[in-house]
Amino acid sequence: MTTSDQKPAFLFSKLAEHTDEETAAALMERLPPDWSQLATKSDVAALGAELRGEMAELRGGMAALGAELRGEMAELRGGMAALGAELRGEMAELRGGMAALGAELRGEMAELRGGMAALGAELRGEMAALSADLGGGITALAGDMVAMEGRSERRAARDLRTVLFAFAGFALAVMAMFVTLMVAGVPTA
Repeated sequence: MTTSDQKPAFLFSKLAEHTDEETAAALMERLPPDWSQLATKSDVAALGAELRGEMAELRGGMAALGAELRGEMAELRGGMAALGAELRGEMAELRGGMAALGAELRGEMAELRGGMAALGAELRGEMAALSADLGGGITALAGDMVAMEGRSERRAARDLRTVLFAFAGFALAVMAMFVTLMVAGVPTA
């Protein structure tokens, strides 16, 4: 047996003395087949030092990346602030334009209301004059009809009555049209 083969055998025998052979065999199975694979304290210390160096290097890289990101964030904040100021300026300009347009529209609406009121007054005057003319005409025709009936001119009276009713129907249609116009939106004074 070589020295490398003797070490596991010696370890097995010592384990078997303190425990049974089955437990010793189970423990031996857990050990690596190549004893050179076992790490020493100096191996672990060297690995720790190497890892600490790599971690310090990573921290430096992370710090540089953080500084770069903070710079980019500051640049973005500046850009956003400029964009916000520009948008606020444009919004103020739009508000001014809307206020001017509103004032202009209110002026035009007032002008239209005035025109509608004047038109309504004119229509009411014309309707009153037409109604007076119509009333006078009807009264005169009625007088003529009475005079004709008195003279026994029945045919002429009937024709005159037909004309009178046609004229009255026309007058009522004209008055209905004016009333419809007034109800449809011509404001009263």
